[in-house]
Amino acid sequence: MAVWSKLHRLLENKTMTPHIEKEITDKVIELVLGLCPDAGFTSKYGGTLIEAVAGDAKSVIGGLFFYAKHASFEFTNGATFEAQTIISRGKANFAVISNCTPHKT
Repeated sequence: MAVWSKLHRLLENKTMTPHIEKEITDKVIELVLGLCPDAGFTSKYGGTLIEAVAGDAKSVIGGLFFYAKHASFEFTNGATFEAQTIISRGKANFAVISNCTPHKT
């Protein structure tokens, strides 16, 4: 969970800056590609949408959005996740996800 601790420290008592947004975005992309090597990233709705399969809008699994003092990663129904572990940290829950596949409609 060192990644989340580092991201949390970046945002403590700070206003979101382009530098912080880039650091968070880069780390999220690295983590997503580690789980889903075929993932794609699209700028849309004021944030970055993440597709389980690059270029396939129907495979969107979530999006990363930034606000004045926080970042939000929002999941959609576009993917099925196999969570191996749920870890509680304060008020937040983190899922350790081992696999990501597009949701079949």
